[in-house]
Amino acid sequence: MMMVPSAAVKKPETTTPTPNSEMASHDASSMHSQLTTSSMMTATTPSDMIDHGSAKTCVTKFMMGLTNALTSARNSAKTAMPRIGGWPMGCMPGRRRTITAAAMVRTSQRVRNPFIDAIMPERGVRAGRYAVGEIWCDNGAMILHLHLVRHGQTYFNRYNRLQGWSNSPLTEAGLADADKAGEKLKGFDFTAAYCSDTTRAEQTAARILDINEQAGHSRPKLVADMHFREQFYGYFEGQDMAMAWWAAGAPHGAKTYNAIVEQYGLKGTRDFLKEADPFHDAESDDEYWSRVEAGFALIASNPDLKDGDDVLQISHGNTLLSLMHRFAGPGYDLSERPANGSVTSLDFDTTKPIGEAVTVVSYNQ
Repeated sequence: MMMVPSAAVKKPETTTPTPNSEMASHDASSMHSQLTTSSMMTATTPSDMIDHGSAKTCVTKFMMGLTNALTSARNSAKTAMPRIGGWPMGCMPGRRRTITAAAMVRTSQRVRNPFIDAIMPERGVRAGRYAVGEIWCDNGAMILHLHLVRHGQTYFNRYNRLQGWSNSPLTEAGLADADKAGEKLKGFDFTAAYCSDTTRAEQTAARILDINEQAGHSRPKLVADMHFREQFYGYFEGQDMAMAWWAAGAPHGAKTYNAIVEQYGLKGTRDFLKEADPFHDAESDDEYWSRVEAGFALIASNPDLKDGDDVLQISHGNTLLSLMHRFAGPGYDLSERPANGSVTSLDFDTTKPIGEAVTVVSYNQ
């Protein structure tokens, strides 16, 4: 029996990690080039293998070469991929997987090889997918449909008091708000559900999921996390809203919340309140968005979610308004705050940077 010529299998070349100063010049295409030119077999079609008389031996050597290539490419990816906030540049974590021989570094050009195709799962060969450590990033769209519900009315809402990280119970009207939202959403099959770790959000979520489950849907696990909380008002938590916004805006010539927004935008409402807080505990605009964006990352990292899934999220009034100011196009009346129990729908593309990832579908429904 003839053996495959040694030239048919190339030993992977040793790759020296790229210094930090050169990281920005390396991207997925360079890793793809490294994988395909220095580490792959030069004769891999079925006819080549049969002509050499030893398909089994050739496949075995091919897999060994592929595994070595993956190890080299993965190590290079860890050091060479430009990163922002722990994610590869231009990509939020879409789902987690352990890198195996079936998990190749991908660029926008699919490697067309029948043996690679045979061992790659279908989602693994989508255009633009590549692996970094144990986090999959997919530059092909993976869009989640987020259904954001403002929690039901609370006593602080009723008394017109600031309510961020502090909490008050749902009123009878608030319980009805939650049930009304549940009826609106009972036709959706939610794959995941999120809310802030406040009782007003958790109670609202539970009632919506009760109705959804009674409608015949599977009940997802509810994840309560601080990243989904409302803005933190610090010293002004629980204070009358008019008095708090006067304290924040008056030194800047804006004596009401709306006046601050008109003159300085929502950023001014947060930064001025932190400035007026004698303890400076209130969240600044940067602190607020850093936390909220981490909430989006938490959703994106859920390994059970796939393209097109519906996700329930219980949110808060000022957060919904902030998302609209940041991501909504023209045509929305943002002078109207979202009502308790209202539904705002967003499409969230987990493969894009957060600034480009959110599309508003509807507001305050």
